Amino acid sequence: MAEHILIDGYNVIHSIKEFKKNLSFGINASAQIFIQEASRLLMIIDKVTLVFDGKDTKTTIDYPYNSKRFCVIYSDKNTTADTLIERIVRESKHPINCTVMTNDHALGDTIRSVGGIVMPSEELINLISGGESVCKRRIISSNNDQSFGNKLFE
Repeated sequence: MAEHILIDGYNVIHSIKEFKKNLSFGINASAQIFIQEASRLLMIIDKVTLVFDGKDTKTTIDYPYNSKRFCVIYSDKNTTADTLIERIVRESKHPINCTVMTNDHALGDTIRSVGGIVMPSEELINLISGGESVCKRRIISSNNDQSFGNKLFE
C-alpha cells in the first residue's frame, strides 16, 4: 500500500455518489464531511493529503487532527489543486510511494510521468472500508488473545 495518498479533493467529491449527494449542503459543508471521512484512511495509510482548489490569495495548509500525517491544502486562487499535487509528487524523494486519487486524466498522466501511482477516485470507498476491516480484525484478534493483557506489562 502507498505510504502517501494525495487526494484531488473536489474531483473525488464529484466522482463518488456518497460524497456528491452532500453537495446539497453547499461545497464547504461537503468538503468538511469529505475530510472527516478521508481521515479514516489513517488506519491503513502512513500519510494522507487532501488538496482542494482555493479562493484565497495564499495557499493554506491545515492539520485538522493535529497530526502531520493528515493534511488539508487549499491552493491559492491562481494555482490549481492539480498543480500542487503534481509539485508534491515531483518533489518527493520517492514518487513511487505517492498515490494520487483522481479521475482527472491529465493529472494522472503527469503523475505517472514523474513516477507516481494513480488510483481512480471511486477506490476511496474501498480503501476506507478496508481500513475499517483491518482495525476490526486487530481488535478481535487482541480480544481473543488471552495473554494480551499480560503483554502490556511485560
